[in-house]
Amino acid sequence: MGCLSASGGPAVSDLRRFEGGGLRRKARLASRHNSAYGGRRPRRRRGLNIGHLAAALSVRAQAIAAAVTTSPKPHCQILAQYISSLLISGSDSETSELQSVLENAPASAFSDSAQGALIGLLRTDMALALQNQHGNLASLFIRVAARYFLAEPERAGLRPVSSAQNSLLQFVHSIATFEPARTAVRALPPELAKQVAQKAAALAGDARVQPDFRAMAAELRALVESKQ
Repeated sequence: MGCLSASGGPAVSDLRRFEGGGLRRKARLASRHNSAYGGRRPRRRRGLNIGHLAAALSVRAQAIAAAVTTSPKPHCQILAQYISSLLISGSDSETSELQSVLENAPASAFSDSAQGALIGLLRTDMALALQNQHGNLASLFIRVAARYFLAEPERAGLRPVSSAQNSLLQFVHSIATFEPARTAVRALPPELAKQVAQKAAALAGDARVQPDFRAMAAELRALVESKQ
C-alpha cells in the first residue's frame, strides 16, 4: 500500500529536510570517497536555507495536523518521526491541535508499520516529557495506543498481531510501573477501555499468537480492567 509523508505548507519544507538528511549524509560520504581516490572534488556546499525554520513551531504542527486529516493515503514512519520531534520540541499549547488530531484521526491515517512506530515514539516522548514538563504526552500516548490497538492488522489472515498491537503489548509492563501512564489508563473513556480489554482477551486466547505475547495481552487486559 502506498504511503504519503505530508503535503502543503511550511511543514513540508521541514519534513523534506528531515527525510533527506540520511541521503545527504550518504552523498557527503560518497564525495569524500571520490576525492580520496582521485575522483572529483566535492562541490562547495550551498548555504543552508533556513527561511522555513522561521515558521513558528505551532504553525508547522498545525500544517502536519492538516496533512494527517486530509491525505488520501496512509502516512509512513517518516511522518511519525517528524510528529514525535514536534511534540517533544513544542509546548502542549503549541502542539494542542496536532495532539487532538492524533487522538481522533482514524488509525488508517497511518500505515500498519507507522502505527507501531508512532506508538513507540510517543512512549519515548512521554518519558522525555518528565524533564520538559509536557503534561499531556502520557495521555496522548495511551489514547493513541489504545485506539490503534483495536485496528485490524494488514494481511490479517497471515499474521494475527498488528504492528501497533505488537508495540503496545511490549510496553505493558513499563506502563504498569509508570505512574503517569497508569493514570492515563485510568482516564480512558469507559467504552474504549472495554474494547481494549476485549481485544486483549481475544489475543490472549488466540493460539496463533506467540506465548509471550499472549501473556502480555493478558497483562494488558488486567491493567485496563483494574481501572474500572
